[in-house]
Amino acid sequence: KAQAVLAWARRHQLSRSAVVAFGDGHNDVPLLRVAGTSVAMGNAPDEVKRHARHVTASHADDGVATFLRRHVLRTHGFVV
Repeated sequence: KAQAVLAWARRHQLSRSAVVAFGDGHNDVPLLRVAGTSVAMGNAPDEVKRHARHVTASHADDGVATFLRRHVLRTHGFVV
C-alpha cells in the first residue's frame, strides 16, 4: 500500500505531505509511516495507533468522515 500510494502521489505531482492515509491493521503501518497525515481508526490495535499522528473513531462509527469533518473541511473554511 505504501509504495502504491507514493507512486500515485508522484504520478500526480503531489508531495508526501499532501497524502492522508487511514489504517486499522498491522499491514497499514508502512502506509501510515509514509503519509504526510496518518490516521489510525479507533478499532486499530494500539501498536498501529502508535504509528499514526491522529486517531479517529472506529470504522463502525464513521471514523473517516469524522476525521475529514474535523480536520480537512475546517482547515479549508467549511463550517461543519
